[in-house]
Amino acid sequence: MTHLAELVDAVYRKTGLLAADVESVLLLHGVPEHPAASPTGRHLQLHRLRVRGMKDLPTGPVPIDRTFDLETGVTVIAGPNHCGKTSLLELITLMLRGSTRNLQPDVAGWLRSVSLDVQVNERTLGLRLALTDGKAVAGTILEGDVSALAGADDDPNGCVVVERTSDEGGWHQALETQMLHRLSLEPLPSYKKIAGREIGVVSSHGWAAYFAALYPPAGASTILLGPDNNAAGVAPRLLDVFLDLPGAALRARLAAALRLLKAQDDVRRTHAGATAKALTDTTAAARTDLETARAALRAVEPGADLDAGAARVALIAAQAAHDSALTRATEASTELASAHALRIADRRALQSLIEDTAAGALFHGLNPQACPRCESSIDEDRRRQESDAHTCSVCARPVPQSNDPEAAAERRQDAEEAVAASERAEHLMGQAVEAAEARTVTAATDVEKAQAAFDRATAAQDDSGLEQARRAVAVAEGALAALESVQITDTEQDVAVIVLDAAHEVLTTTVAGAAEDLLDELNTDIADLGRSFGIARLETVNLKRNLQMPVTKGGGYTGPFGQQSAGERLRLRYALLIALLRIGRRRSIASHPGLLLLDSIRAEEVQDDDATQLLAALVEVCRDEPGLQILVTTQDTSLAGLVSEPPATISPLPGQDAFF
Repeated sequence: MTHLAELVDAVYRKTGLLAADVESVLLLHGVPEHPAASPTGRHLQLHRLRVRGMKDLPTGPVPIDRTFDLETGVTVIAGPNHCGKTSLLELITLMLRGSTRNLQPDVAGWLRSVSLDVQVNERTLGLRLALTDGKAVAGTILEGDVSALAGADDDPNGCVVVERTSDEGGWHQALETQMLHRLSLEPLPSYKKIAGREIGVVSSHGWAAYFAALYPPAGASTILLGPDNNAAGVAPRLLDVFLDLPGAALRARLAAALRLLKAQDDVRRTHAGATAKALTDTTAAARTDLETARAALRAVEPGADLDAGAARVALIAAQAAHDSALTRATEASTELASAHALRIADRRALQSLIEDTAAGALFHGLNPQACPRCESSIDEDRRRQESDAHTCSVCARPVPQSNDPEAAAERRQDAEEAVAASERAEHLMGQAVEAAEARTVTAATDVEKAQAAFDRATAAQDDSGLEQARRAVAVAEGALAALESVQITDTEQDVAVIVLDAAHEVLTTTVAGAAEDLLDELNTDIADLGRSFGIARLETVNLKRNLQMPVTKGGGYTGPFGQQSAGERLRLRYALLIALLRIGRRRSIASHPGLLLLDSIRAEEVQDDDATQLLAALVEVCRDEPGLQILVTTQDTSLAGLVSEPPATISPLPGQDAFF
């Protein structure tokens, strides 16, 4: 189960969570949608190392320019102490890993450039590094065939420039990127706690961690595999990778993410729980305070409270009466203004009627003889028409009968009655305004009296302590309401933690199942190689995926790897690395890259016979594993000659006791 669909289904069945939620979490944490392509293999082989510089000797500066051609199989780097054997391995480390483990400062000081040609799987890379005062100042990674690279130490013409760098950090990062990519390796994540902090950090261990399996520590170390400090448990993850266990890399990523999420979730839930408890305690105390305040309120004499209440009701009623009186006075004033306007209009209408009647009588008495405009004479026919049909003898229009005394008298009587009515209405509205204004004054006086009574009742209430008690109750009620409105963050476990935890369990089962028979095979190889390397009493080893390895020797005694002698630890470590290479070849899986740098095999209790047996066994292993390349350092220059098939040997410069 190494890709999204399979893992979603497994987690869904395990947790019962919605498949969409599971998928969202897994995608967020880098679970691939499709199965990743399996790497075809891993292989590293050194071809050529060239070291150049200017070394200061008592006789003066001496230029150094030495090239070492390296073949597969075992190569013994032999020479006396302090001749530069370990420095050769450190320079290879500088060129392959990006930094040295322990290059001596005096060597670093005279170096000017280092070139290393190395085959990485099917491609050959030329690694070129320029140094000043022991610091990398320019780096180049080339790609080409072996012959082209051999002539490209200073001029990359004929080769492809893959990458250029200008400082130590850039060189280290360039090798990190190239080696991980070309060897199909992923960074190894791990979760690390930080002293004094609740939540740790996820760290990423890259090519340097893998390189520890190429350049293992000395026998004194109790680490079986990986960096000497075994940072954050990287070693078990290295074993999973070199066994090419399906889902191992994904499991490592999810394990680190899960530990971080669990730490964050634990802190969140711990804080939420503490907050909830504090809120519960505070709310309980607030309820107690409220009951205490209410009891104190009940204990106060209630008479003052009743007086204050009655006074307040009276004040409200008086205020309402005053407001009503003001409203009525305003309305009466408006109605008075309307009555006054009506009276004026009626008076004007009466006056107009009187004037119209007088004018009509005057003009009707006139007897014109001619048209006042054109001076045409008015004949008798028109005069008769005026008399019979009541049309004007001048303009022929109907003549109003305004001269009818009876009709005029009726119209005047109606107008005079209207005037009298409007005058009475205006008078009555004036009286209403006066009454409303008087009621307003009275209501205002009542408000003042009610306010005074309320003030006296309130003062009496304050004197009795009732107001203070009521305020205390109000404060307690407000505090309790505020506390009860607080919402505490859900203290349930986060969905992401549940999903990753289940996914990690699923992948752990998958990886463990794939590792079971591989570990049996690997343990058999380690034991066989350990005996061939000189641990005569070795019976069995029981390597586990957590890198614990109980060792059983003659007599049935079983003890952990760390309790074996330094020499035995050294040989068991070599046995593990070569066993990984063997199992990779037999199973056609991408395992160990097949390059080993072994420093000082005569050290750590490996005696003369033991060293010879170990070297002979390594030569035999290389015969069975054609792609394996082992560089061994020793101060015993005769060691290679003691082997029935002597390996290649690198010695100091002729006539000198140093390699440089």
